[in-house]
Amino acid sequence: MRTIAFLNQKGGVGKTTVAVNVAVGLTRLGRRVVAADLDPQGHMTRSFGVEPEGATLYELMKGQRTLAETLLEVEGVRLAPASMELSGVDTEFAAQPGKERLVANALAAVPDADACILDCPPNLGLLTVNALAAADSIVIPVQAEYLALAGLGALMDTVEAARSINAGLSVLGIVLTRYNHRKRLCREVAGAIRSHFPELIFETRIRESVALAEAPGFGQSIFAYSPRSAGALDFLGLSREVDARGFA
Repeated sequence: MRTIAFLNQKGGVGKTTVAVNVAVGLTRLGRRVVAADLDPQGHMTRSFGVEPEGATLYELMKGQRTLAETLLEVEGVRLAPASMELSGVDTEFAAQPGKERLVANALAAVPDADACILDCPPNLGLLTVNALAAADSIVIPVQAEYLALAGLGALMDTVEAARSINAGLSVLGIVLTRYNHRKRLCREVAGAIRSHFPELIFETRIRESVALAEAPGFGQSIFAYSPRSAGALDFLGLSREVDARGFA
């Protein structure tokens, strides 16, 4: 199983949208996918139309529930949902030995899965550290704006530092979100990222889309909400690139 964390320390870049739709996109390519929502806000959970009730990732990390009790199937993806209890893990597990590998241990027994998608919170707390410890690689969603470039450099430093706990961690790719080819700024930012990280930037760019903004409110991926939209086309293309790089 390949574990891919979707990470950006900056909020509002479409990280959860990318994680949700790549997870579903991979199932459409024949992959068996598990997704884990590591964000206490539960945006991935709600984007799948699931209310954070019953067994969640928090109980799984504490050893109070089994993986089988936690996973819910939605749109072909098996989801470990989040709950607000995750907001206290930094304090609750502060003194626990091996606290940075709680998520890795919790998801180690996933049966019959090709990919595990981790949606990280937009900070560098214990949950993000757990994601970096559990992941084989990360995908970095970046909005096509200048401030994103400075944040991207800091994020690369974070990945480098995380190799002290996970030597095999790599960056699978950088994906541009909310892209509008008619805007000069978007084109310039895309060129700058390509010049700095030519081997990492995905060819597929996620265009601005009303349907993408609306889909989470209906608890659906873009594939279920608007399967013929530009957003669905973009995410199918991105999923193919993730599949080609992640499972080569």
